[in-house]
Amino acid sequence: MQPAPTATQPGYAPQPVQPGQPAAAAPMTVDVNATGNAAVAPLPVPPLEQSKDEAAPAPIPEGERDYTFYRHNSLSGATGLLHTISADASAPGTFRLSILSNYYSGSGFLCPSRDSCRNPPPSETQDSLDRVGADLTLSATLLPFLEAYAGMHSHATSDNFGTPQLLQVLGDTNLGLKGFIPRQTDSIFSFGALGDLRLLNGSGSVGIHTANVTFRALGTVDLSNRQDPKQRIPLRFHANLGYLFDNSASIIESTENNRSYKLTRIERFGLDINRVDSFFLGFGAEYVSPVVQPFAEWSIDIPSNRQNYTCRPSQLSPGDSCMKLSGGFGATPSRLTFGLRTTPWLKGFNATLALDVGTGGTSKFIEEVAPQIPWSLYFGIGFTYDTLLTNAPPPPPATAPQAVQLPPPPERHIVGVVIDEKSLQPIANAIVRFPGRTLTGLVTRADGSFETGNLENGEYTLSVSAEGYKEGTCAATVSSIVSAPGAMAPTNTPPGGTGPGFGFDQNGGMGQTGAQPQPPSAWNNAAPQSTPAGSGPLGAQGTAITSIQCILKPAPLVGVIQGTLVDSDASSPVPGARITVRDSRGREVEVQTDDAGNFRFENVPAGTVHLSVDANGYLPTATDVEVKQKGEQRASLTLNKRPKKPSVSVVGKELKLTSQFHFGTNSSNILSDSQALLQEVAALLAQHSELRRIEIQGHTDDNGVSAHNKQLSQDRAEAVRSALVSLGVDASRLTATGYGSEKPLVPNSNEANRARNRRVQLIILEHQ
Repeated sequence: MQPAPTATQPGYAPQPVQPGQPAAAAPMTVDVNATGNAAVAPLPVPPLEQSKDEAAPAPIPEGERDYTFYRHNSLSGATGLLHTISADASAPGTFRLSILSNYYSGSGFLCPSRDSCRNPPPSETQDSLDRVGADLTLSATLLPFLEAYAGMHSHATSDNFGTPQLLQVLGDTNLGLKGFIPRQTDSIFSFGALGDLRLLNGSGSVGIHTANVTFRALGTVDLSNRQDPKQRIPLRFHANLGYLFDNSASIIESTENNRSYKLTRIERFGLDINRVDSFFLGFGAEYVSPVVQPFAEWSIDIPSNRQNYTCRPSQLSPGDSCMKLSGGFGATPSRLTFGLRTTPWLKGFNATLALDVGTGGTSKFIEEVAPQIPWSLYFGIGFTYDTLLTNAPPPPPATAPQAVQLPPPPERHIVGVVIDEKSLQPIANAIVRFPGRTLTGLVTRADGSFETGNLENGEYTLSVSAEGYKEGTCAATVSSIVSAPGAMAPTNTPPGGTGPGFGFDQNGGMGQTGAQPQPPSAWNNAAPQSTPAGSGPLGAQGTAITSIQCILKPAPLVGVIQGTLVDSDASSPVPGARITVRDSRGREVEVQTDDAGNFRFENVPAGTVHLSVDANGYLPTATDVEVKQKGEQRASLTLNKRPKKPSVSVVGKELKLTSQFHFGTNSSNILSDSQALLQEVAALLAQHSELRRIEIQGHTDDNGVSAHNKQLSQDRAEAVRSALVSLGVDASRLTATGYGSEKPLVPNSNEANRARNRRVQLIILEHQ
């Protein structure tokens, strides 16, 4: 016979005890089952009555906190409208989660004409732009006067005039606190303030680069906050005044230092870059009803040059102006918002639909501020949870007496963890499989751990894989009384082999693709760990635990480059061309194009690599390609044939040009029709190594301001130098000097002479 169940087992109910009397033993019944084993259970008796001192607290009436479900997250996460924040919040103890998506598609926004942007596509007259974004926010009312909130924000912008065409801002995060006057009955005025820290990720890098800081003063008039329903007016009004300390321009500081021109308008818009701070002014109103809550608001970001940024008209991108010259309402980002929120019958859930319409900064652009999108459609859902709004729990159902069940037989489990070989940190979401066995695979938890179900005794080999790691195996011996740990073993071939061809090897080095990886020097074996039988959680017989530690080696960060070479005149493929790729460490690999002009490099280290092309009968060319981890980068290159009559020749102390480099109007941007001339100059310098030093001289006519002309000629000379260096000319052989209008070839007496004076000359300074 088994002992009677304890107070923690089903079927137990204590007898009432009268004051001053000892506890009486519970009357017992004996249940003899079909096997002859006896199971003991007590007779059902009334439960012990709860004393008045131990009575459960009364639930909060639901109607007193219903206003909680009509407070919604803004784009930043604080409760309010879309851009304007309210000076109140929902009841203490409530949480709000929401996700908002936004969408825009249009033409002619940033580049209404070809002359208004750099490097327009040959066949396009104005740009086409698409933007998609997502904002995930969470807020919580911690105290009657305090709300905490957070948000994660991402968006992607595609513009056919951009270089690159796709710009992404991923994972910018903000954290904030909002304080306000606690809610009081019949008080329609509320005031508050907030502080917000927005962490900005770097452009082209991983991790936080800088942060923006926002402070706002808040005011709300709530005409619906009346105890008497007859006095309630279902309207709420909000006003905000704040200041944004904007540091986003530091993200692109190194990029601008490495190239000869400022960030373009398309890039400023796609990356949300502002060079100055701004004052925020916002006004909003909403209508409160049980199901539908329409709202409207208007907000504006007024620039404030705390950074003392100097805008130089001579360096502006086409279509841009300076704040001090063309500021005002038309160039200041502002927006009018119309929205609708619904709270359906499913309590706690809500949905938002809103439209932003730009009222400033949509067609008049200044260099200091990112443009305002003409319109943006927002749609999303949210959920509000009130932790204190509860109802009295139902009485527990009466339980019938149950017979005591014998514990199940002992089970055998493998409990393991997957870790990184280098950092020894756990790897979440790794896939654990059982090759050769009909067992379902497992996914590791956030701490890298996993546990199997009940297994049979025997030897088990586990295959382990994870994103960003080489596949590996670990082994274990399962037994009812002992456990055997295992260790990682290297796989025979790397996962995702590259196949035939030449390129970078799996470890980011140079060599033939498809080669076997080098074996690891040592494997870190785990020390034995086990749980003896009888100590497990499943009963007296316990559970046999076999502990195992699986170690994965990180996979190299590599990608693929695939492309085509095309004749610029005939638009036909160029077979047999030699293409060399050089990574940031100076390692090179060469391939040849096939009959269709195609080429492919595999296992290329992630980052910027340099492609150079050499083909018989063609001028050499080169370009830089950005390789992404596990991504395939397309590179389509055009080749110019070597001219029958050279356009460049060595004449005395000068490289004589029969034609001139062409630039954009009042710009140092080299036009595409000058690429062949640049390539011919680079080819001649490659053939004449005795020309040790060349001065690239920039000259202008006498139109305009002398200082501006000199700077423009300097910029154009440096643009030619940079283009030649990218084509393989040693940078130490080239210097760039702008002379403006100081050295005319002929008098600037007519337009024909001025055209001759606008030139670039290549002067030989040192001859071996």
